[in-house]
Amino acid sequence: MWSNSKKIDRLVFVLLFLVGLGFMLQGTNLLLGTFLVIILSDRAVIELRGGSISFWILCMLAISYYCITMFYGSGMLIAIGCPIAFYIGNKIQDTSEKAVSNIVLLCAFSMAGHIILNFLYELYYYGAGTFTSARHYDVWSGTFSTATGVMVNGTLLAGLLYYFLYIETRKIIKLCGLFCLSVIVIYDLALGGRTFLFLLGIAFFVGIFLQLVLSKSVKNTLAIIGKLTLGVIVLMTVLLLLYQFNKDWFNTFFEESYFYHRFFYKSTYQQGLLETSRMERRLKFITYMFDYPFGGSYARSLVGGANHELWLDVYDKAGVIPYVFLVVYTFISIHRVLQLFKENSIHPGFRVMIGSLFVIMLAQFFVEPIMDGSPILLFFYCLIDGMLAKILFYRKYA
Repeated sequence: MWSNSKKIDRLVFVLLFLVGLGFMLQGTNLLLGTFLVIILSDRAVIELRGGSISFWILCMLAISYYCITMFYGSGMLIAIGCPIAFYIGNKIQDTSEKAVSNIVLLCAFSMAGHIILNFLYELYYYGAGTFTSARHYDVWSGTFSTATGVMVNGTLLAGLLYYFLYIETRKIIKLCGLFCLSVIVIYDLALGGRTFLFLLGIAFFVGIFLQLVLSKSVKNTLAIIGKLTLGVIVLMTVLLLLYQFNKDWFNTFFEESYFYHRFFYKSTYQQGLLETSRMERRLKFITYMFDYPFGGSYARSLVGGANHELWLDVYDKAGVIPYVFLVVYTFISIHRVLQLFKENSIHPGFRVMIGSLFVIMLAQFFVEPIMDGSPILLFFYCLIDGMLAKILFYRKYA
């Protein structure tokens, strides 16, 4: 996959899995270790196949982000993971759709594994109290963690919902994906989270839309619609039967969950399901942008917290220079996905998979503090983008 040595490939796979798992809070260091393994296996020769502009933009993002935050006394080197991850993705030797899909699945399942470990950790220590408590804990640190900090790890898996339902043909992968998604939804109710549920809905409808766009005939379109309709009917029937035979249990479970008490229980602390102060905070922040063009986290102290958006949070921390690099890279990566989507030589199922995944990742970037809360998601975004750059390079020059 990355080298001619199967041992090296296995080691890289294990390291990437541990990165996604956030193993012992060492995700960034493990990513750096993965990079060093690949560099050493290549005898210290740095070589890119496509995406060289993106790589150097990410390097400039990392350097400027570190230098400016160091000026303020924090010296955050975290952004170095972006060019490193892009390079790791670009170094794959096998650019077949199956190989790239397997790496995407590895990233998705490893990040989801962090959520499941958290769930098991809390069940072990707190039992049924896990579903009613407003406080939750991270398995690696043992300290308090927010719903946002935990559930952001399910973003990649959420983006693959349509893929698991209608594209993946391997039964074990399909069942594992749907099972993990079901477990995460249950834990999300315990956390009182809502973003993950919205992302699942978006992922499903984006998958349908992309599949219909790629359909080459009216017959295929009708077949897709019929398949989707049948799937929804079967799913709703199963859920209704389960509810009818276990009505009391489901009602008790839901009404005792923190999700119910947060959004539906009538109290002075109730919050609407669509109610959020993030947009108001973001609009306030924009008015301060020109007052603090070199970051320093001044704006977040004035508006009462982080913006919960990747780009504006980078601006707030390190100012306009890394912000511009990040925005430029984002547009380049989106353009790359659009190029891939228009590449007819690539299987439609793979294009739907990647298209849905990127839509969901970008949606998450707009609503969560990624650089502070879950930089691994951004790293895997860059890693997958690096693979796409190489795929398109070979399609262009093959």
